[in-house]
Amino acid sequence: MMPLARFSFSEPKVVVPWLGSNVLKHRMINMAVGETTIDNTLKNYDVYQDLYKKFSPYNHVDANDPPLLMTYNGDVQIPSRDAGDGIHHPMLGMKLKDKSDSVGHECHLLIPNVSTSDKSLEEFLVTKLLGDRQK
Repeated sequence: MMPLARFSFSEPKVVVPWLGSNVLKHRMINMAVGETTIDNTLKNYDVYQDLYKKFSPYNHVDANDPPLLMTYNGDVQIPSRDAGDGIHHPMLGMKLKDKSDSVGHECHLLIPNVSTSDKSLEEFLVTKLLGDRQK
């Protein structure tokens, strides 16, 4: 994973308990596995379950990954307001941060009024790009 990368968790049976069912209205959930509708996706979920697990960053993060900084807006309303809000919801960052912490991966999370990082976006970038040369 790369710093500032945009990602989303798309496994329906994982994200719905976290965010509510509005997230299923985002077409990426079904299109990610080649289905035209969410109804077909859910009906054939057993066929796609392994694929969802393969492309979710949550399932692959480990201590050897590069440092990660995630930024989100401050809307942490659960359930998510709509599909767009759900697919990029701060809860996804919180879950990945928890997983990163559990495996020893450096991960920073910036959410206005909820931030769990001691670094700003600028501090993170300067530190990672310039290291000791920043003086």
